[in-house]
Amino acid sequence: MARYASVVIVFTPRGIPLVREWGEKNFWKIPGGKSENYETAEECAVREVMEEVGVDLSLEDLAEIFRESNGEHTFVAFVARKRNVLEFKKFGDEGEEVRIFSPQDILSLKDLLPRHRLVLLKNLQLFRKSS
Repeated sequence: MARYASVVIVFTPRGIPLVREWGEKNFWKIPGGKSENYETAEECAVREVMEEVGVDLSLEDLAEIFRESNGEHTFVAFVARKRNVLEFKKFGDEGEEVRIFSPQDILSLKDLLPRHRLVLLKNLQLFRKSS
């Protein structure tokens, strides 16, 4: 059974939502998580974004921008543009803090999860198009 860790950079009129889980490592991260049961990477992404930030995505909203396998699971990053989303959860289903950032603010965050920073930097042209 394939295992995925999926994240989605969601572009909205208000900005891009990031989440921060409280605990040992308080990094901001792109909304997402690990697949459950027989979920595809896309199904995992849609479910995680709804649970964490309250944005309803469809599979058609997703565009894959990055994929990397480490043997244990495959990390997949997507982008989605939602022009009609103005409201977000303040806290995810598991208590994650949700905040909206501009692309420029995201890249200047000191406490952004390192792997997610790499995905964001590799796809900087997407930020320029959304600004």
